[in-house]
Amino acid sequence: MVAQPGFVVQMGDRLRVIAPRDRITDVGRHLGDSERGISDINPTGLAIGLTLGVLLGLLPIPLPGGGFSLGVAAGTLLVGLVFGRLGRIGPLVTSMSHGAASSLSTFGMITFLAYAGTLAGGRFADAVTSPLGWKVAVLGFAITSAAAVLLLVVARLTGSAPRRTAGVLGGAQTQPAVLAYANEQTDNDVRVGIGYALAYPAAMISKILLAQLLAGLG
Repeated sequence: MVAQPGFVVQMGDRLRVIAPRDRITDVGRHLGDSERGISDINPTGLAIGLTLGVLLGLLPIPLPGGGFSLGVAAGTLLVGLVFGRLGRIGPLVTSMSHGAASSLSTFGMITFLAYAGTLAGGRFADAVTSPLGWKVAVLGFAITSAAAVLLLVVARLTGSAPRRTAGVLGGAQTQPAVLAYANEQTDNDVRVGIGYALAYPAAMISKILLAQLLAGLG
């Protein structure tokens, strides 16, 4: 890409600069010229972000008749959004390169799916063969499909980009598996991650509130 006046350089971008030989040192000092520096993960920023995210997720939010917490997943996601927007707090770098973020994201999703599968796998056969199992499966399929179709219709009417819509679909269902599949099919297009991050917190809070409402009715 050729730089334009409004071009914004992101962390991890590589620049090729054309300048007089006697100004190359000044350019390097201003922009930075360390390839390792843009690919490393800042452990301090990562640790602070995770700690703040967990604390935010565990923070109780009172409501009439009870309360709820966001959970560590939603808490760390919200802190990550803020840190990613800031990029830097004084000397502390709160962002990371695209390559490092993609590697961590992939590893996190694989770990989560392995944990969820291991936890639920032992009970899957009993659940499916129970009298209520197939009814829950059919109902879940119907609700998930209806919600997905409705979201796609709304996205089409509002002119949302297809790849961002794919991320929103995963976030609305709070499903990392959908995000992983969309990332794989789009070669980790950043619009997929943005759509997921925008929808996930609202969907998570809505589901928590609905679950408490249903529990109160029971």
